[in-house]
Amino acid sequence: MIRFIVVTPGVLLHAGEGSQLHQHDFWQLDRIEKGATIFEDLDGRYPVAAGNMVLVAPRVKHTYRFEREVTIGTVKFQSALKVPLERGWWIGDGRGELSEMLERLLAQWQGGGRHRDALCTRYLEIMLLRTAEHAGLRLDPLMEEAAALLSKHVAPAEVAARLGLSEGHFADRYKAAFGVTPVDWLRRQRIEEAKRLLHFSTDSLEEISRKTGYADVYAFSKAFKRLALTSPARFRKMRES
Repeated sequence: MIRFIVVTPGVLLHAGEGSQLHQHDFWQLDRIEKGATIFEDLDGRYPVAAGNMVLVAPRVKHTYRFEREVTIGTVKFQSALKVPLERGWWIGDGRGELSEMLERLLAQWQGGGRHRDALCTRYLEIMLLRTAEHAGLRLDPLMEEAAALLSKHVAPAEVAARLGLSEGHFADRYKAAFGVTPVDWLRRQRIEEAKRLLHFSTDSLEEISRKTGYADVYAFSKAFKRLALTSPARFRKMRES
């Protein structure tokens, strides 16, 4: 579940503005719309050009230095999704698919409407997953192997056995790496994959149920609604609206 704190399409910041190194308990996603800035953490300073995005994890000390006027679009949010970034932050190209998703998020947020939060959540979740693919991950190699097995729908108990770990030790180690238990991770990954298929494919609900490891549409729809707080059919309809 994502809780939005601040969503702004673009804020003009003047040369000389900035703050001391600080941290907060939420994620921060910034895109440099115009100008250029310097991102700073405890280890150094890093230039950020126009068009780039910066994703900062909770409780990571950072700040920006502005040597000229800069316009920044920002989304601050809390999420159970854990993206273990190499340095606690990621700077990358904010154009292409990521930019398109952010534009949709900002436009939807500004437009308001009954389904605003649900739609914005969908766009942000997809952005986070795409960011994770490009960012350097700091994962436990054994847990990466576990994640690969779980993605093939191997039961958590069997995964633990294959890795030579007790179920309890496996659950603790997995939660330390990903922020959730293996069982919860497996459930969430299935639903995240279902969201991706509902958003980008024309597969039927029966096909998506099968591809995400559910016995039938009823079991899939029940699990989807529990985690996504809406039905698969309504989720797809929001995409089309």
